Amino acid sequence: MAVDGAALPLVRMLTQVWQHTHSAWFFAIDSGNSSVINQLVVASDVDLAVVAQLPDDASFWSTDLAIDGVAVIVNAANPVRDLSLAEVREIFAGYRRDWSMVQDAARGTVQVVVREYGEGTRMVFERQVMGETPCSASAVVMPTAETVINYVALHPEAIAYIASGRFDPVQQTAVRAVALDGNVLSAESLLDGTYPLSRNLHVIARQQPTGELRDFLIWMRSDEARQIAESMGYAVEP
Repeated sequence: MAVDGAALPLVRMLTQVWQHTHSAWFFAIDSGNSSVINQLVVASDVDLAVVAQLPDDASFWSTDLAIDGVAVIVNAANPVRDLSLAEVREIFAGYRRDWSMVQDAARGTVQVVVREYGEGTRMVFERQVMGETPCSASAVVMPTAETVINYVALHPEAIAYIASGRFDPVQQTAVRAVALDGNVLSAESLLDGTYPLSRNLHVIARQQPTGELRDFLIWMRSDEARQIAESMGYAVEP
């Protein structure tokens, strides 16, 4: 399998649970950006892939897996708790360079943190938030979700975005997700569309899977798999 980084924790958990009752199965899971994953599927180098961006090639087989949100995170010491998408755009573009330009109680030079070019979460953020406006040239570029979280945890002035499936507010208490346009990120707000930053995660293959692989895909849409996904911060259409 080849998996977009946003879906990696979910896919790892689902495959582990499946293996508990299917001991003959073995999963080799690679992670990468959508363009690389699509090339692997075209070349038939993987049996299944999970992507946030469907290929342009209409001949691919696909099915929906889950809905993933994009959390905008700040250091836990930052008093800002709610931002509009317009404010987020101005912050990441570098128009608001000090937190006092966002909220009176906040202080310090804003440090924008982004992911590398071509990464799935960055593509969603730029498309849904930035539009034609580029991110600040002084943005710190991080290679993984873990390094993003660690950077924000260590720098009170930082702000970043991260896939909701990679963010655990119970474990990662040094950072906090802000509400967007008054909407808190949750499974409910992802399902009803009130949270403004989200994307569908899709399972794709070169051809429609058959046999035991099809059985695995059917289970991935089961109530058991849905409960696992929701416990990890994803949302799943009933």
